[in-house]
Amino acid sequence: MIFVSGVHGVGKSYFCNLVKDSVGIETYSASALIATKKHSGSAKKQAHF
Repeated sequence: MIFVSGVHGVGKSYFCNLVKDSVGIETYSASALIATKKHSGSAKKQAHF
């Protein structure tokens, strides 16, 4: 796993797309993964302490 971080607008997505195209790996946005998890309802199920 390669984690790319940085402030808004520095080119993270651009860089990841270059890597994706040259290496042939999938890329995932943390915010998209969080939104998917949140909308699936499973985040609510795991929130019980």
